[in-house]
Amino acid sequence: MDFNSLDSTSLDSLQTYEVIDSNPYHIKKVYTQANNTINSQDFQTNIESTKTTQSQPIDYIIFLDSDDYLDHACIQSCIESNINNQAQIIFYEDAYIFDGIEKQTLYTWQETCGFKKATFITPSIWLDKTIQTKADYFGVTRGVVIDFNFLQTIKLKFLNGIYHEDILFGVILFMQAKNILILPNKYYYYRLRAGSICNYGSIAVKIPFYLEKILPYFNGSTKLVSQYNLASSWALIALHTLEFLQNFADKELAQSFEKAFMPFYAKQFLLLFECRADPLNLRPKFPLLLPYLENTPLSFYERILAFHPLLRPIAVKIHHFYLWQKDLERRFRWWRKGRKVKCKLGKAAK
Repeated sequence: MDFNSLDSTSLDSLQTYEVIDSNPYHIKKVYTQANNTINSQDFQTNIESTKTTQSQPIDYIIFLDSDDYLDHACIQSCIESNINNQAQIIFYEDAYIFDGIEKQTLYTWQETCGFKKATFITPSIWLDKTIQTKADYFGVTRGVVIDFNFLQTIKLKFLNGIYHEDILFGVILFMQAKNILILPNKYYYYRLRAGSICNYGSIAVKIPFYLEKILPYFNGSTKLVSQYNLASSWALIALHTLEFLQNFADKELAQSFEKAFMPFYAKQFLLLFECRADPLNLRPKFPLLLPYLENTPLSFYERILAFHPLLRPIAVKIHHFYLWQKDLERRFRWWRKGRKVKCKLGKAAK
């Protein structure tokens, strides 16, 4: 944060801490520590001295990935724009940083929806705008400042151990707000790089430690574990979203979301049937989502997976064989192309 951009009142209200030679897990206790400099050798002493210290109240919460950074004006601008604290969520834009990968043309939700100035909207308007973007899903964790009391009231937490956790979190968060403040300002600098969890560069990435326990189900193959992690994550997102919608008070809003997005969620569940194993035993819960696929366009293969459980094993084997054959053909074309290039180079050398 650029402290020169803050006024004296803001500076007085800030609490800053310097952590030297350590990144302690007990950061909440460090936060309440009166001594602003925490040396690793004094860490345990400092922890003991904070047991009776009262934590500072939290007004807002913001998420920042270690790869990314915020514009220096982000927090103060967001808070000042939320006139009379009308909004429980302040939603601003990403600025994209392409780190070692090819640049792409990406548009933020605000740009796609045509927001040009700060605007207060309701969850109903948010959903209508999101549907108009024709996106398959909506997710958010970065790019938002959230009223902490609101977050505690709705008792929303991230679902551990899944991929795309921002989809489940973002939908449940936005649907329960009274007002959302949309800011068409690029305050969050989001880094896209190879080797990240999202793996924009498509290079081999080690699986997270929490997936190591299911490696035996897949003969130690990290590739198959990653495939299952993606499939099971979508299955869990679909099931938890369905449970939320069934208990949500605003039935009209819930039905609008169901109609627009649940068919895609249900379709993603089908990925689970292609996995070698199902350690979480999620497949038996698929019938809960089957109604969403009855009027959804599906390929012949997807329709077999969805509506013909007895034929699933055969269909999956045939499909895998087809993919293996396509991959073999692709590799052969690459080999043949490389061989022709070598021949041309050899002739040129002569």
